[in-house]
Amino acid sequence: MRLKPNSQGVKASDLLNVLDKTQLTNLFAKIVNFANAKKIAERIVNVRPITTVGELNLCLEDLPHKRSLNPATLPMLALRIAVNSELENLEEVLPKAFNLLENGGRLLVITFHSGEERIVKDFFKGKGEVVLPSQEEIFNNQKSRSAKLYILEKKL
Repeated sequence: MRLKPNSQGVKASDLLNVLDKTQLTNLFAKIVNFANAKKIAERIVNVRPITTVGELNLCLEDLPHKRSLNPATLPMLALRIAVNSELENLEEVLPKAFNLLENGGRLLVITFHSGEERIVKDFFKGKGEVVLPSQEEIFNNQKSRSAKLYILEKKL
């Protein structure tokens, strides 16, 4: 989960076992729709403690989900994002990176999910451009299907 494995901080199991149903729902709603987030949170609260990925998989295995996706995939993504403070770090780094640019410099940001996308769109405030992967790129690289490249040029 942790991008820096040796660093200290809250663990995914801490979040799963300590947060109440509302807090878990809010955590998962950043990545999955609210109705599903609520179902996931309810299930976790009812079966805890959860200390391993296997236990989380078992807990969520019979919830409705897309056939191509393990039912724990999106909750695991939400947990990773929370454990690493990824959205908070993105909010913090965007203005710093933009301020380092000289006139005419470009800030490029690739997003892969709606949580990142909301933050980047808010920072760009409708300026700049968005580049989506072509059908050929998606065919050759399935992981690119959700990617969006945001480009913002600094103009003084």
